[in-house]
Amino acid sequence: MILPGVLDCLKAKRVTIRFALEEKSHLSATFGAYLRNGFMYFAHQVEVGGGEVLSDVLERLPIGEGHPLYGHFKGGFPKGFFFDISSGGTFSRKRDNYLYPGQEYSFDLVLIGRMMAYEQHFLKALEMLMERGVGSPMCKLVLQSVQSKEISFNGFGEFASERKLGMRVELETPLCLVKNLGVRSRNSFQDKMNGFPSFYQFVRSVIFRMYTLNTLYGTEEVTEEIGANIDQELAEYLVPACEAVLSGVSMQQVTLFNTPKKGSSKTLEFVGYMGRMDYEYVYSSYYPLLKFAENFNVGNDIVYGLGSFKVTLL
Repeated sequence: MILPGVLDCLKAKRVTIRFALEEKSHLSATFGAYLRNGFMYFAHQVEVGGGEVLSDVLERLPIGEGHPLYGHFKGGFPKGFFFDISSGGTFSRKRDNYLYPGQEYSFDLVLIGRMMAYEQHFLKALEMLMERGVGSPMCKLVLQSVQSKEISFNGFGEFASERKLGMRVELETPLCLVKNLGVRSRNSFQDKMNGFPSFYQFVRSVIFRMYTLNTLYGTEEVTEEIGANIDQELAEYLVPACEAVLSGVSMQQVTLFNTPKKGSSKTLEFVGYMGRMDYEYVYSSYYPLLKFAENFNVGNDIVYGLGSFKVTLL
């Protein structure tokens, strides 16, 4: 089985940052937007050596023109970091949210593969953002603590032998597996699913995100054998996903908002589903893959904290 070889090459670090405020702050956009946009502003000011700043590293495609996937990613590629706002009290479905003094909040910065080498530079940019503050009025975020934990794949273990299980997928922040839920061509498979994230598509999106992240940021090079056989391997691995049966569901479409660009009142929307999906007849080998993938989110606008999910066995 080639898939474990791909997953074994993918490492990450989760940095939990706890903070407090000295005064009440009003947020008119999702907290993840304040984080991502403010961070990128200061990433242009943090030097990493060689005449470069952190934003140069983040915006440069990690693979060269000779790579077979260069053409696929040259127009845009998933970044090697994202902010997780699914816990810590900062996430809200409301358009208007408030952060209050006297409470401790937190968010996670997830660094993927080779981006882990820049941890101190990321923290420097975040320190500058926290000193400037967020919201209206602009309120400083007072750092309380920073904790780091490394993440790696632990293998399939007892789940390697195939059996069928019950599984719950909980969508903690809005998840969207298509480019735009509001624009429909009527021709694609997902259009025929009315935008609903089926188990097959969910697993497919997770697998391809894992492979993409490994290709761009993996701590080790994927062998030629893996690269040559990955398409066939993943296609075969996805076949049993069609056998899963939806046994229960409670979901809602949720819209979050970005912060407007300077000099503009227009705000972009983040649209996706939140809630839970219960499945029966799920092949057991999907469970360790999905548990590992919890650390990386899936779908659109991940860098802002969207696409967070958790899986549990029923």
